[in-house]
Amino acid sequence: MAVGLAIALAAALGPERPATACGPDFPVSLLRDRGQALAELPEGRFVVEAAELVTPARRYAVVGAEPVEVDDADREERRRYLAGDYAGVLALPAAERQHRSTWAAYMLGRTTGWPAAAGYYRQVRALVDAGFADDAGLAASSLGQEARLHLAHGDRVTAVRLYAEQAALGHPDGAPSLLIVARAAIADGAEAGLIADPTGQALIATYLATRRVELTDAEAARVWEALVAAPRLVVPERLAAIAYQEGAWDRATALVARAGASPLASWVRGKLALRAGDRPAADRAMAAAEQGYAERDGACDQDGGYDACWDPRRVDRVRGDRALVALDDGRWLDAMAHLWGSHGTYASDVAYVAERVLTIDELARFVRGLDAGAPGDHDEFAMDADALAAILGRRMMRAGRYAEALAYLPASARAPAMAYAAARSALAHTDDPIAQAELLYTASLFARKDGLAILGTAAAPDWELYGAQYDPDARWDWVEDTDPDPDVDNGHEIVRVERLVPGGAAEAGRYVASAPASTRRYHYRHLAADLAEAAADRLPHRSQAYAMALCQAATYVHSTDPEREQRLWRRYVRTGPAAVSFDFGIDCPAPEFARARRYLPRHRAPWPALIGGGVAGLALIALALTLWRRRQRRFAARP
Repeated sequence: MAVGLAIALAAALGPERPATACGPDFPVSLLRDRGQALAELPEGRFVVEAAELVTPARRYAVVGAEPVEVDDADREERRRYLAGDYAGVLALPAAERQHRSTWAAYMLGRTTGWPAAAGYYRQVRALVDAGFADDAGLAASSLGQEARLHLAHGDRVTAVRLYAEQAALGHPDGAPSLLIVARAAIADGAEAGLIADPTGQALIATYLATRRVELTDAEAARVWEALVAAPRLVVPERLAAIAYQEGAWDRATALVARAGASPLASWVRGKLALRAGDRPAADRAMAAAEQGYAERDGACDQDGGYDACWDPRRVDRVRGDRALVALDDGRWLDAMAHLWGSHGTYASDVAYVAERVLTIDELARFVRGLDAGAPGDHDEFAMDADALAAILGRRMMRAGRYAEALAYLPASARAPAMAYAAARSALAHTDDPIAQAELLYTASLFARKDGLAILGTAAAPDWELYGAQYDPDARWDWVEDTDPDPDVDNGHEIVRVERLVPGGAAEAGRYVASAPASTRRYHYRHLAADLAEAAADRLPHRSQAYAMALCQAATYVHSTDPEREQRLWRRYVRTGPAAVSFDFGIDCPAPEFARARRYLPRHRAPWPALIGGGVAGLALIALALTLWRRRQRRFAARP
């Protein structure tokens, strides 16, 4: 029979699945509150934006705190340096001090008093500019050391210029130092001195835009007035952003009109255009912001620590805004394209659009356009091309497009998918109720055991994206614990709030059309129960198989739908055989389908129908394998 072959294939082809760790990061979503996301202009992060105050004149290397080995063994420059004769190192001919010249000048800065020390730090950078080695990254470090000296002697402006250049190089000390200087200047009421300098003005504006929560209302108002009163505004877009965040739309419009073509200025213009209802202008401005931020955010060091990159990156947030506008306009594929550019940040939003907004054929075109090759097993808690292909495969399985689905499912899901598909497809080729019951029962087993991998939704209700281990729509509501047993905690209950919901009538239509068989958590368990109960519907009530089909249906929903479990139990008690020993809903022996035939009202000859079903099932499996091999050959031919 087709079912037997399907089960054998599943056992032979299905790989052992590794255990996975639990615990994703809390997901970031724009779709949970679209209006708020589109209306707001997110506050920046000081440590990121402080690195953009200036463009460094030279790109000096930034080296971590690990010890640095210098290849100068048996050289005079090494001997003099280790002896502390730093001036002696610099007295050597240039060809004999290529490695230790910067080290010596730096140490002279550390051991010499003001103002000579500042000159030695400048000499470090001059030596690197002249081609001397900088294995320890001392040129970038010297900027901060020199700035510290100027700050100690009351010259905040020069200190800010040096710290800003250090921050622009990516040195971890630059931005924190700028933050300390800005705080101290405002605390002393001396921000006007910095605002008179272009770099200092950019620093104070950046601080106000990103850290104004640290200030009192009076301090914030004083700093704002000092900025707008400056004879020349260096960064009007930062002030425009502050005005927008505070709801001063006219002021934001006037300020951004004085700004150039920076990414932030374009983003503010896009937000203002949205408020004015000019959606084409808004999209053009946001496209410019996206391009500008893509160049800046793409240059950050993802391994440089939490503050090294925007989290989420600004370019991702702008793409998200563009996706929201596209969804509102009914440009479904555009929305998917914008979100896909930020799939690492807005994974759950990608899953929603892929699963509930796009049609299966639209999603298939998008997946094929990624040209990602044959699908593999994707990582849980991550959205990538393999994960998107798997979403498509599972959608096709839920829609009954089994042969197509196998080309997109990962290897670990193909065998159970083939078995489930064979059982469901063979139903159409037999009218024998016992054979149909066995096929439905077999499909229920695969729907329950492998449902997440072959049928599960990436977003709500199953959240396969997070390995079904985490439901962002669930929250704990604490209630009074009335149980007298101190070892039993009954003081809470789980409440689910659906937050990823359609934003308009057209989207709502697609949302309804793409709904899974059940909208309950772990929907495939409820589908499995439906299949098992449908199997019972075809079986004689006096048979052991009837009782076991109901029992198995109850096990599927034992932990998710106790009310249905009770209904199944009452159905069994009312209509099932009495002389069957088992633990209903917990331990269900295998149904004896062959013995169930004795209870049929008349003899039936199922074999021709069963053979037809088996042939159909084999044909489906052969077709699926042929399509899969053809897809593999097509991708293998690519370079």
